[in-house]
Amino acid sequence: MWLYCPRCNAQTNAKNRTLYGVLNCRMCNHRFRGIHAKPNKLWHGLVVILNPAVANPTVTWCPHCYSTVYGSDNGYWPSVCATCGRDLPCDKPDA
Repeated sequence: MWLYCPRCNAQTNAKNRTLYGVLNCRMCNHRFRGIHAKPNKLWHGLVVILNPAVANPTVTWCPHCYSTVYGSDNGYWPSVCATCGRDLPCDKPDA
């Protein structure tokens, strides 16, 4: 999944990692969680047409139990997993 860095807007590929994980921007070295970044919706819209199996930018997985976690188009992500009940990491990592 391609995301925009919250600091410099460079694209970063989250690949198959959970959006609750910490990513490093290759341009500015900013550390951020995928849930705090904006997905490249235009790119994902095009890719889904070509390959429907591509990940949805509002769906990720719990880093504890690996169950599916659903976010929303307006950027809301839950802070507790509905399946295992554990807290999901939502803090902003230190730079």
